[in-house]
Amino acid sequence: VFLLALAGLVHYSRRSPVVALTASSFDQFLAKHPAGVLVDFYKKGCPWCVKLEPEFEKAAKQLGREGVPLASLDGEVEAAVARKLDLSRYPTVLWFRNGVPVQELPPMSRTADKILEFVEYVRQPAMVTFQTNAEFEEGMPTLREALSGTTRPAVAVFGGDASEAMLSMSLVAEKLRGKAVFMHVREAPAAAPHGA
Repeated sequence: VFLLALAGLVHYSRRSPVVALTASSFDQFLAKHPAGVLVDFYKKGCPWCVKLEPEFEKAAKQLGREGVPLASLDGEVEAAVARKLDLSRYPTVLWFRNGVPVQELPPMSRTADKILEFVEYVRQPAMVTFQTNAEFEEGMPTLREALSGTTRPAVAVFGGDASEAMLSMSLVAEKLRGKAVFMHVREAPAAAPHGA
C-alpha cells in the first residue's frame, strides 16, 4: 500500500513515452497532432490513476512507434483545462481529433491491450466515403442489408471535403462513432431537372 501511495506522488517519469502537458502546452500540443492524440487526465494520489499509469505507458511505447502520441495532464494542477473539458472524475482518458475531444476510453478498458484496441478503433475513418453518386447508389443495397433489424440511423452528406456541412458532419461522425452510420459522397448531388 505504501508503494502504491508513493507511486501516486510521481506520475509519469521524465523518461516516459507519455508527453506531460500543462495548461500552457495543451492547446498547442493538440494543434500539432490534428489526426489524433490520447490524453490521460489524472489526479495525483488517485489509486485508479496510479493503476492506469503503467498500462498507459506500455501503450504509449507501442503507439509511439506508429507515430500516435499519448499525453497526460494533471487535472488538479491544471484546473482551468479540467473545467474547460467539464472533467468530473479521474482518470478520464479522451481521444482528441482536430483539437476536439471526440471519444472517451471506457473505464473498463484500462489495460495496455484495450488502449491499443481503442486507438486502432478511433483512428479508423468515422465516415464511409464514396467518390460518386453512382458508387453511393450501388452501395445502398449492402447498407440496407447491414442495417436491417437495427435502429442505427444512416446520415449522408454530399459535396466537397471542405464544405461547412462536411466539416460539421465529420465532427458529429467522430462523436457518434458506432451509434450511427455516416457517409460522405464527394460528388455533389445532381440537380433535379427543371420543372420536375
